[in-house]
Amino acid sequence: MTDSFNFIQRNALVLFKNLALAILPIALIQTFVSLRQVNSVKGLMGSLYSLQDLSSNSVPYFQSVLTSTLISLAGYAIIYSICAAIMLKDESGALNPKTNLKDLKGSLIAFAPNTLSVLFICMLAIAAVAFFFGSLAASASFWFLIPLVVVIILLIPPLSLTVFPLYFKNTGIKDALIEGSKTGWKKKGSILAILLISTLLLYLVNSFLAIPYYISFFLGELFPGDFLQFGFFNVGGIISYITLFISIFGNLLLIPFIFIPLALQYCSGREELEGVSMVNEVEHFENIE
Repeated sequence: MTDSFNFIQRNALVLFKNLALAILPIALIQTFVSLRQVNSVKGLMGSLYSLQDLSSNSVPYFQSVLTSTLISLAGYAIIYSICAAIMLKDESGALNPKTNLKDLKGSLIAFAPNTLSVLFICMLAIAAVAFFFGSLAASASFWFLIPLVVVIILLIPPLSLTVFPLYFKNTGIKDALIEGSKTGWKKKGSILAILLISTLLLYLVNSFLAIPYYISFFLGELFPGDFLQFGFFNVGGIISYITLFISIFGNLLLIPFIFIPLALQYCSGREELEGVSMVNEVEHFENIE
């Protein structure tokens, strides 16, 4: 973790400047979709409480969940690609405070599509496991939730490193899944510790960033329909959008605090397994750029 914070501190300006510019449109779209998802949940719960037909409200809900998930995966793919490009540029000595998204365009084009594919496959794997054991728990016994938790915990280390061979070994999707899983399993103890610490820290920060939105949401529920409504101008809705945007934007901007420690764990694990350091990938990266 110390090496990760040192890297972030040393490259904070160029890292967060480029991430902020890339994240801005993603956060704006994600905020809009999330607010629609909140409204669809309200409609679904309203139908449930009033014993009405759920179909009219369940379809918009699942559509908003699917849309939100795909946007999140795309956002993660872009953020991961930028972080990886900056790490490789730093290793090659080509990184400077003036490095911008135009300089990173080559890596985004090269990394982002495969990153999105790997993330999607990992999501499907976890969803399949959850569906299998969840179905058993619903139809047979509640105790099937215990192996579900165990299996997911065991899947976390290998799946956490599946994207990194794309950047640091120049592999395809299939090889990235295989190589990343092997390295992740070897470093499983360190990975679980990093994820636990990072998740707790990020949870505290995200909870703080979400306070304004929770306040606006509470006021909107307390005064439904009349919350800061001036004719056709719904100030309450604008406040909800802005406060939720701050929360989502901050959450995305904190991803490097998880990505970079995991990236260093992958590089360490690969060096142990193959005797290859990240320096070996610099020439490949320069060819991409």
